[in-house]
Amino acid sequence: MKDEQGLGDSIYNEHLDFSELLIGIKEGRFFQGRLNVSRLSIEEATVNVQGLRQEILISDIKSQNRALNGDIVAIEILPKKKWLKNYK
Repeated sequence: MKDEQGLGDSIYNEHLDFSELLIGIKEGRFFQGRLNVSRLSIEEATVNVQGLRQEILISDIKSQNRALNGDIVAIEILPKKKWLKNYK
């Protein structure tokens, strides 16, 4: 994947089209919430999604995909087998 200047690989996935995001949110494939980056480690963040019983952990910078603390983001919840184990 090339970066914005076409110079080498980017670690981030490309953003989805806005219309695709809206459709995904309406269909329940994506969830929307505010990103809260940990004060202790920028590699960990959570998203509080209205209607879900717990915050969703974003466990690395790559998964944050250029979002900054306080941004409204759309997330896709991974299959349970890809969830972190023993996170408290």
